[in-house]
Amino acid sequence: MTPDAVLHRYLDLAHRPRIEIDALAGLIVLDAELLARWLRTLGAQPDQAALAQAMQALKAQDLADIAQAQVWGSAPLGGGARLGLDQWRSLLESACVAEGLAGRFPGLAPGPARLRILLATSGLTLPGDMLLEELVAFRGVPESQLQDAHPLLRIYAVVEALEASDAKTAAELAERLLAVDAEQFTTTLTASRARAEALMTEAGIDPASEEPAGAGHWRDRLWVTAQVAAFAPLLAGQDSGGALETLAQTVARGLFGHAPWIFIVDGSDLTPLGNDDLGALRLPVDRSGSLVAEAYRSAAPVERDDSEALPVSDRQLFRRMSAERLCAVPMLLPEPGVVAGVLVFRRQDSDPGERLAMMEHFAALLGR
Repeated sequence: MTPDAVLHRYLDLAHRPRIEIDALAGLIVLDAELLARWLRTLGAQPDQAALAQAMQALKAQDLADIAQAQVWGSAPLGGGARLGLDQWRSLLESACVAEGLAGRFPGLAPGPARLRILLATSGLTLPGDMLLEELVAFRGVPESQLQDAHPLLRIYAVVEALEASDAKTAAELAERLLAVDAEQFTTTLTASRARAEALMTEAGIDPASEEPAGAGHWRDRLWVTAQVAAFAPLLAGQDSGGALETLAQTVARGLFGHAPWIFIVDGSDLTPLGNDDLGALRLPVDRSGSLVAEAYRSAAPVERDDSEALPVSDRQLFRRMSAERLCAVPMLLPEPGVVAGVLVFRRQDSDPGERLAMMEHFAALLGR
């Protein structure tokens, strides 16, 4: 099963209000379980470019929903044995060996070869992919039956020997089945390890760490998503600003222990929603120095500690929220460049590590 560190990174990418498709696809193709789920869902071939293209064809909200749904199958809440990152990396390196060897055969694309070997090693198949099915079906057949087999089947036998025995045994088999001598095979192994490390780094996974910081928090983040999603029908059913504000405040109290201030876009200003004592406040989005306007302009969370040097509009919020630190979180929509408003939360040092992610999820839900 997918390692904790990989699931944590996947959730980081999949739960962003605006999903970076290339980054998400780049991670998915490194993990057999996530890859199989995505390819089956989209009906795509085992090719990173084809996967990204199929994801691009989805509407932004559909992509977000599918991305969040996929993790439930890969991360059952009941727990269970998961691969260690070192085991997972070993499988990736073996798939990269296949990629390196595939480049020696005309007509055999290295990238899809890597993905098929990654899937086959985990015993996973795809509807209609006969070559992948054959990799699994003919796994472990005698060498004598592979002499004139499809090159990917012969490459897989070499990869299997590398996993089950050692480099020397695999090199000898590579020479007999692939006409790759020992020196060429050693060069391929070295390049494959570097390739796997580069792929992990590009995907945001530290190759040097067995348990990257925060890797164990994916269960917390998944639970946060479930809590927020449970309120989605209630929030979506509100057809007036006042009703939405009242319900949002109620939901937020259960999630965060306090109600955030809600600012919505009104022309070229940001105005507080439903807060009568500051109802006349207008924060120009293009020139206000407030943390609310800054979060809107940057489309990213902004935190500030209370200080006499802050704009008075900020200091008014600090007073009303009885806070020493505030965080303004934009309500980002899936469509690029669209910010619906800003939520202002109270922050403190004792907040759980996933609190900011929880706030961002809630803000994105309100924005929709």
